[in-house]
Amino acid sequence: MANPSPRRNGLRRRVALLAGLLALAIGSLNPLRGLQSVAIPVPLNTAASVLSLTSEQAKHGPTTQLQGVVTLRNGVGLVIQDSTAGIWINFPQSGQFTLGDEVEVHGKVGPGQYSPEIWATSAKKIGHRALPPPKHVSFRQLSSGDEDAQYVTVEGVVRSIQLPINTNPRARTWFKLAMKDGIVDVALRDTSGLATGLLLDAEVRINAVALSSKNRDRQLTSVVLDMADLSQMTVLKPTDEDPFSKPLVPVGALMQYRSGTNSYHRVRVAGVVTYYDPGKRLILQDGEKAILVMTDPVIPIELGDRIEVSGFPALEASGPFLEDAVLRFTSHGSPPLPTKTQVADILSGASRYRLVTVQGHIVRSVEEPWGVELLVQGNTGLLPVELQKSPKSSEVLNLREGTEVGVTGIGMVDVEGRWDYTPSWLHCKLLLRSVNDLEVLELPSWWTTSHVVYLAGLLILVLVCLVMYNQIARWKLQVVLRERERMARDVHDSMAQSFAGIGFQLQAIVKAIPEGMPILSQEVALARELVRHSHKEARQSFAPTDPDACQEIDLLSSLETSAHQMIDGGAIAITVSSIGSPRTAVQSAGSPNIHTSSVFANSSTLGQSSVSARTGGVPSD
Repeated sequence: MANPSPRRNGLRRRVALLAGLLALAIGSLNPLRGLQSVAIPVPLNTAASVLSLTSEQAKHGPTTQLQGVVTLRNGVGLVIQDSTAGIWINFPQSGQFTLGDEVEVHGKVGPGQYSPEIWATSAKKIGHRALPPPKHVSFRQLSSGDEDAQYVTVEGVVRSIQLPINTNPRARTWFKLAMKDGIVDVALRDTSGLATGLLLDAEVRINAVALSSKNRDRQLTSVVLDMADLSQMTVLKPTDEDPFSKPLVPVGALMQYRSGTNSYHRVRVAGVVTYYDPGKRLILQDGEKAILVMTDPVIPIELGDRIEVSGFPALEASGPFLEDAVLRFTSHGSPPLPTKTQVADILSGASRYRLVTVQGHIVRSVEEPWGVELLVQGNTGLLPVELQKSPKSSEVLNLREGTEVGVTGIGMVDVEGRWDYTPSWLHCKLLLRSVNDLEVLELPSWWTTSHVVYLAGLLILVLVCLVMYNQIARWKLQVVLRERERMARDVHDSMAQSFAGIGFQLQAIVKAIPEGMPILSQEVALARELVRHSHKEARQSFAPTDPDACQEIDLLSSLETSAHQMIDGGAIAITVSSIGSPRTAVQSAGSPNIHTSSVFANSSTLGQSSVSARTGGVPSD
């Protein structure tokens, strides 16, 4: 076979290139190119086909049309179910439909907050028929989130019923349903004909739509069964008896060995209310034992009232408590007297839920968003004390550190991990019921830690100021003394020179007096004595007052300088000689038994007087 010519090969390459460019241009003009990239299955005409989309596919908003039966409706939308699955429809006009209506929906698919949903542009009723058979599911299936918007049926025991606390039409009654493998919440919209006494602890079957609670990251947080009315509930086994007809069990006997109590059946206990947070929890004390009760119903009770409680025992690391409890008032009374105890007993967990009182002094008080926390120092430890926020809780913050107080409250115990007879993982505190549980016994002494620190700081500051003041005064005095010594030396040298000059003149006069004039010689001798005496007085007057004034020059140099000043202009020659190395007063300071400053000053004065006497003819003393 002959090879193709080069011209033919070039033509083929040009045709292929043009075909590629044309395909690219057509692809860029195709408006459905983005949808084709996510491969959305068509047609979307069943609930299952819409639910099969990923969130990325649902974001592109493909249109859909489907039919189904209404299984749930509320003010913002409805749930319809066809033969394949159920799906949520966003449609604000859902109030025009009722359960069992068959509707046709047109709209766009959206990713939803958890699972894909439909934003309806139109919805119309095309008939009415019975609800589809619900799917029987377990708690494990519900907790996976895969049953979102599906019509399901479950069985379990009604553990608690919480009625609406207001008249809002959208308010619902909540049931807590204990299934075999878990507990799920059930919401009831229409409460017509509800008899809570007959449903509590009854075994029931519920048909409802499973809805998923989710967070902002599209993650499942819990599952709620949304039930339209009581027609979707069937009582399989009514409650055997009134929950308060069960025999009373001592609080201290709960969950003990062979006590006959467990977490699956209610128990009935009685005692005195020592703490009450309406709609949340209360503390019931029975003699020396007490227990925490978690309850939703709100009844008008006060501290000290005696009540009966019927609830399910629940286990935690520090011991059992009652949950899903119902309450019954029996009589009024006074709160029991608190048991006096020590901080160490509370910190050991021995006062769990009991009403106790302890003394100590306040170490610290801190305001928290939930209330006030105190640290109270007792003889045997440091105890955290909490007071829930109230109009008067901030008054506790006015108590100063060191205030001796008596605190009365409930001993609370939190345990990390397991509590195997050792308090190593205990976190204990005292819970105050009101401001009245804190009594001031003695105001703190002024000598608190903070005051001592402030006073010590003030004394140190004053001491530093005094030291600085004395040092500055000493510096000023030294400056003045040095200046005085300098002036004294200058005046002394000038007077010594003057006396030396007078001495020279008197000596010349003595030599010039002719013999035979004893009176004149006596007068000149008297004049010389007066000069000597005056020189002595002047020397004593200008004795140095500052020992440090002459410390920077040696004694021999000082005398040499003075001698030259005295004979300035005369014919006398000054010769200085010494043995050894001359030292100043500063250099001699290390010699033992020598007061260098005073020795130097006195020696200098004596030397100057001697030089003056020798050069001026004035005898020295």
